[in-house]
Amino acid sequence: MATPDDTTTHYADLTENGLREMCNAYARAIRHREIDLGRWHYAIGVAHGVRTAIHCGVNRFSIVEFGVWQGNGLLELCKIAEYWMRRTGVEIRVYGVDSAVGLPPLVGYMDHPELWHTGAFKLPDPAILRAKLPPFAKLLIDDVADAMPELEREFTDAPLAFSSFDVDLYSSTQRALQVLNMPANCYLPVVPATFDDSDSCLSHSAWCGEAAAVREFNEVSILRKIDPKPTFDLRKFYACQIFDHPIRQGAARSRWPLTLGVM
Repeated sequence: MATPDDTTTHYADLTENGLREMCNAYARAIRHREIDLGRWHYAIGVAHGVRTAIHCGVNRFSIVEFGVWQGNGLLELCKIAEYWMRRTGVEIRVYGVDSAVGLPPLVGYMDHPELWHTGAFKLPDPAILRAKLPPFAKLLIDDVADAMPELEREFTDAPLAFSSFDVDLYSSTQRALQVLNMPANCYLPVVPATFDDSDSCLSHSAWCGEAAAVREFNEVSILRKIDPKPTFDLRKFYACQIFDHPIRQGAARSRWPLTLGVM
């Protein structure tokens, strides 16, 4: 029997069942450590984005990490993207966004001063990290909010299919969530996401940090919502619902119905 790592099927030749079987075999291999592409919530989270994109007939799309620090996560995203490009022929663009100065000044208890401090997690040397990136990846050195115009230009051509939020602070996550305020054509109809510091410490709560930023985003946004997905057996995993996307509005049709469940 072929292993999940040694068969290739072009996205245009995949059937709905064939894609589901490919993704399920991949997720099993990740969980059983038969394939090592780094952290599971990245490896499987991106796979949900790939599957959604192919269901929608999209063959060029983007993934982004907010908060790069030493670059390990960004390099893992590149490995994951390379895996799926090799296996299916899709084109994936990878972006990392980081200020390169560490955490900004904290703003009250909601930024978890019991956990973090100003200047923590400073990206050591952007030039060294850039030299390690493949041609399809880009490191943006900027405040997350200031990076949005460039990301919007990129997502117009290659819609967002996965996002990792790892900026730690409530205030920084608020700014990073501006990535969900772009025109609907900048996204897939639903965008898998991870929030790295939402539930791993006893002091994490819905009233502080990343979780508070998500809660407040949902309170004010009408056509964009962020759902935790606990039944997907993947910690830190969420789905960003793009309700004004043409497919969600019935104005366009996907290649196959978006009956996308657990892998």
